[in-house]
Amino acid sequence: MQDVFPRDPPRGQESRKVILSEYRSVREGLDFLNDHPECTEPAYYVWSNNRHAWYCISKKPGVAQQALDDDVHQIQRAISPEVAAQSVPSVENRLFVEWVMGGMARIDMLKRNLAEVRAMGPCMVLTNGFDSDVHAVLSLLGLQEFFGAICGTQPREYGGGAITFPDDQGGRVIYPGAVRYNKTMVMKDLLSHTPWVLEMLGEVDGLVYADDHVESAQGKVATVALPSEGTGLTEGHFKAIKDAANKLGTKNLLFIFDFDCTLSQYHLFKVMNQARSQWRRMWNNYLANDCNPPLPPNNDWTPGSRPMHMAERPASGFVSPVKPR
Repeated sequence: MQDVFPRDPPRGQESRKVILSEYRSVREGLDFLNDHPECTEPAYYVWSNNRHAWYCISKKPGVAQQALDDDVHQIQRAISPEVAAQSVPSVENRLFVEWVMGGMARIDMLKRNLAEVRAMGPCMVLTNGFDSDVHAVLSLLGLQEFFGAICGTQPREYGGGAITFPDDQGGRVIYPGAVRYNKTMVMKDLLSHTPWVLEMLGEVDGLVYADDHVESAQGKVATVALPSEGTGLTEGHFKAIKDAANKLGTKNLLFIFDFDCTLSQYHLFKVMNQARSQWRRMWNNYLANDCNPPLPPNNDWTPGSRPMHMAERPASGFVSPVKPR
């Protein structure tokens, strides 16, 4: 019996016998197993080139046929828990985080340009996602140092409605009440010299606001619009941000960056919180086609106690944030 290894076997499973062939489907793998009486182990691993996944097959009566009858998501993947964790779209998964941000070359580009913008004035993230998720991503990649605050507008009942201060001097503050607010209201408060803004961020006289879904803002606000749900900030967008700041001519400027499809290349919130979205499919396609070895998707995963499918923006029910307590 000769084995062919088109892919590396699953990590942590190298000591187990692996039978696979680059052109062998799951059914052909089962036939191959049954045709070789010397295969006495209770289970073997087969790589399916058609489905880009590892499968566990067995000679036990009924087990093999059940594996064929099951949906692809129900068939047992023959991968170790460590490798399985890499398929989870979690902010604790570095593979996922680097993918969301567009890879290390783009992350280095962000660092160079954010350093230049930060020299012109403080920066803040204003996202319709969760401040905690964004903070985790930025911290994992060393980008948190460029931002004085990260504000998320998701509902408090699911852990949102808060501002994180990455330097830890202010920690994380939760707005009282469970009713949501939006970016327009946050920007209004930033320019109204409210006590919490003065305390946490200092005096703000003007905003430079970059977003792929620009929300309305009044007062001294210069906006830089990116393509809606595009691939995020480029060198050209950063030039436009710096030019907008110079034209605004305001002393106490605050630079505001959206996160999803602005700082990030992919939509973090929708990949994590919308399992049926095109964004989760993009992540699954990356796992199947660009990972070595390819990894199976995990569409049953949700972050914490959040619902399976969360809306990014509510239809109504906004209230302006007040001074955090």
